[in-house]
Parts: sequence; structure tokens; C-alpha cells
Amino acid sequence: MTNVLVAFEYTEDGGAPVGHEYLDYHMVFDIKITLDQKCCLVADDQKVEEQPRENTYSSVPSRDSVRMFFLLAALNNCDVKAEDIQNAYLTAPITEKYWVKCGPEFGSNEGKTAKVVWALYSLPVAGAAFRSYLGS
Repeated sequence: MTNVLVAFEYTEDGGAPVGHEYLDYHMVFDIKITLDQKCCLVADDQKVEEQPRENTYSSVPSRDSVRMFFLLAALNNCDVKAEDIQNAYLTAPITEKYWVKCGPEFGSNEGKTAKVVWALYSLPVAGAAFRSYLGS
């Protein structure tokens, strides 16, 4: 939760923020092959109002395109480098207005109301927000 808490901005009055849509969420727990424990807070996107396609679409390169670029890199003796962005979506701000009621996983902020200000996994707009953020 330490990494995820940056996605929320707590309200002072504890009421639902005006103009914001309520967002339910759940926790996903997993154990990796390396036996590391993983926990992820995920938005319940099926309960969010339908967003226009242009707000949610994020392009993905085809497998053939990636293979073509690898071939071009090999033919031109170029090094190929890759990176992994820790909690990638949490680096992207969102323009949509959502709020949550903080549960016990929020520790001392349990019971408070919080606005969602950064993209959460499973939000319909998360992929597009992250792509837009990388492009800026």
C-alpha cells in the first residue's frame, strides 16, 4: 500500500466530493515464482460508467512490428534496451473524477474519503492516461 497511497488525495470533510463518481476497489494478493509476496489495489472497473472509446484506448504494437524492429536492430548492430516502470499507472494523472471510501488497508486513514488523482490498475482510462503521460 505504500506505493499506492500516492494515488489518493484525502478530503477534509469526509463527504463525497461534488462531481466525483464513487469507485469501488478490491485487493489482489499473489505469490510470485520467486516466493515474493505481491499485493495490488485494483479498481472495480465494471461498476464505473462507460467511458467513450477515445478516453480509454491505448495502442499496443503488434507482435510482427516488434519482431521487425528487433530484426532491424540486429541488422544494424544496435543494442536493444528495455525498462520496467515500477507501478507504471501510478505515475499518470487522470482527468476523470473518482472517489473512494478508505478501508482498513489504508491504515490510519480508514473511514476517510479520498479522491483518486493517479491512474489505478483496472480503471478504464488507466492505459490511455499512462500513454498520454509518456507522450508528454
